[in-house]
Amino acid sequence: MNKVFISYSRRNKLFAERLARDLNDAGMDVWIDFRQIHGGEMWQEEIFKGIERSDIVVLCLSPDAVNSEWVQREVNTAREQQKFIIPVMVVDALAELSATPSMSWLLNIQHIDFQHSYEEAFPELLKALPGKRRVNAYDSASAIAIPNPFKGLEAFQQTDAPFFFGREKLIEKSLARLRDDRSTRFLAIVGASGSGKSSLVRAGILPAIRDGRLPGSDHWRIGIFTPGTHPIEALAKRLAPLIEKRDSDTINTLLHESPQYIDVLTDQTLHDAEPDARLLLVIDQFEEVFTRTGETEREQFLMIIQRLVVQRGGRAIVMITMRADFFDHLSRYPRLAELFEQENMVIVTEMTPQELLRSIEGPAQAAGLIYDAGLPQRILEDVRRQPGSLPLLQYALKELFLRREGRRMTTKAYEEIGGIRRALARHAETIYKQLDAVQQSIMRRILLRLVEISENGEATRRRIRREDLDFRDVPPEAVDALVEMLTSAETRLLITSREIASNKEHEAPIVMVEVSHEALIREWDRFKGWVSENIENLRLGSEIMQAAIDWRTSGKDKAYLLTGTRFTRAEAWLEHADATPLQREFILASEAESRRIAKLNQERIERELQLQRKLTTRLRLFIGVLILGLAAAIVLSVIAFNAQQEAERQRQLVEERERQALQSEAEAISLAQAASANRALVDADTDLAVMLAVFANQLDDPPPQSERILADVVFAPGTRFLFGSQQDSVTSVAMRADGNLGIGGAGNVVIVWDTYTGEEITRLGG
Repeated sequence: MNKVFISYSRRNKLFAERLARDLNDAGMDVWIDFRQIHGGEMWQEEIFKGIERSDIVVLCLSPDAVNSEWVQREVNTAREQQKFIIPVMVVDALAELSATPSMSWLLNIQHIDFQHSYEEAFPELLKALPGKRRVNAYDSASAIAIPNPFKGLEAFQQTDAPFFFGREKLIEKSLARLRDDRSTRFLAIVGASGSGKSSLVRAGILPAIRDGRLPGSDHWRIGIFTPGTHPIEALAKRLAPLIEKRDSDTINTLLHESPQYIDVLTDQTLHDAEPDARLLLVIDQFEEVFTRTGETEREQFLMIIQRLVVQRGGRAIVMITMRADFFDHLSRYPRLAELFEQENMVIVTEMTPQELLRSIEGPAQAAGLIYDAGLPQRILEDVRRQPGSLPLLQYALKELFLRREGRRMTTKAYEEIGGIRRALARHAETIYKQLDAVQQSIMRRILLRLVEISENGEATRRRIRREDLDFRDVPPEAVDALVEMLTSAETRLLITSREIASNKEHEAPIVMVEVSHEALIREWDRFKGWVSENIENLRLGSEIMQAAIDWRTSGKDKAYLLTGTRFTRAEAWLEHADATPLQREFILASEAESRRIAKLNQERIERELQLQRKLTTRLRLFIGVLILGLAAAIVLSVIAFNAQQEAERQRQLVEERERQALQSEAEAISLAQAASANRALVDADTDLAVMLAVFANQLDDPPPQSERILADVVFAPGTRFLFGSQQDSVTSVAMRADGNLGIGGAGNVVIVWDTYTGEEITRLGG
């Protein structure tokens, strides 16, 4: 990757930032002062270091730049160091160049004019980069200076378009899907890991768009970014250089507050563009939205994407690259899934034999190289026997180029590197064995930290910040030395990239590190063994990392910390795992919160126990009082009961006495009546005696004397019945001999009675 230094005047800072981001998107490693110089560093010294480490210097020309003392020093230093200098005209400065002796030599160098159309000038700048154009018959480059047209494990970039072959049909298909007559301005480039999705977009589709292969596309404004942990922030950083007086922090805040604000930002981005111009946003490695982004920001970001591509009359287009094994994540987001219709998607399939052969022969021809007879066909057969080996093909071709003889790529060199299958693994194993035991251990830990385990158990590479390659028991300088060695051009097992953190002054750049390609994980047996041995730790580490990212994204909200079983597992994992600083901080924060909650619970329990003790004491006192009261109540109840019993006894006694008195009185009356009955009987007044004797015996238990008088009266002669009535005047009576019937005469009527009952039986006569 070529290193580019950008020299500019502060008055042209917005242009310089846009240029820096576009060059970065095109695959260049860009040095610009507001990115690389941060607090505490000697800025003058850092500028000259930047020039020294760069291969190319892009000079942003304007009257202010020509008159700037520092720009003059930067450019002349680059000239002394024989750097490749490309002047780009931002504002016409030809007169100032002629009038400035220290800068006038630049008039002899062809400049690229950005004054009228940035979009048209930028592709010209890419073509002007050294080693980024095809070699033709008029070039006099020596065999030693031929650029390597093969990318190895790196993705092809926009600057590599002259050497990108074999995907012409997919490029045309993708361009057809991007035409304006579609209702949805969305295109998903989907394929398996290592299928060449990013290369297709960066080295195939985007250069075609910049060349105007679509109507007006040479005026389109293009922004490329990967989502990372904060996709809205990444989008804001990419839009900021395209909008005057809008910094990325402000845009980020606006989009978080209202995703609908993307409409305004799109209009501001294109306010001075041609009517047919579009804003094309390319989101590479879209699967990071599912693996690295917190749920809240993920939903907001997807809402922004949805609005960009379906808003009627919108001028934005979104193109993404995504691994095919992440299709199942779409089911949770139906509106996003609807965008993946057939017309909105291009699947990057395995290359046909003809396409593979073109990808082998085309770059070599473009660079002026030749193969030994039959070698391309041999390479093709090796690739065809191993599906999914496109990255291995590119790596083997790169190694083959490095072992070329002049312009010739030889069969001998191909056999030496081990062919397609073993070239990468042999290269990695050779590097590993050249290290001492301590370095080998560090290398193992670095590589495992750059791996994550997907939901289906597959090991994939993970892109992390450089500061996350920190190990508690390893000196930072030892890690730095090994990372530098593994990212060097000769090794290239790891790749680094810089992200523009902000357009603020003196903010440190964000350096990202990742394994150069997942083919390294699949093909290097030693690496596969490390992953297999640590699969569960890596899987749990991936879960913890995602949770830690969510926690950091939320502003370290305590609600995102681990609890319960998840915390217990993480705590055990931390004891033996190679945790990143973020993972360690997250778990320790969870532990501190767990302890705080436990302490609060303990204090609550103690307060409850103390309150319970007080309540128990009070309850005991209450029970004591209650018992005393109950005892007193029992005593009183006994007393009351006894009193009641005594009262009842006295009442009964009184009633008995009253009864006895009444009985005595009744007996006295009975005896008096009996005595009167007896006197009446003596006086032969039997009827009166009977009446008195009966009254004397009406008691339940009459006195014996009264009973005896009644017996005497009953059996004494006397009236038994009164026959007749007041109307009848009986003048004569006769009795039957047995005494059962009585006959009486009353005038001319004879009446018959039953003498035993006194009832009238019949009447005769009358």
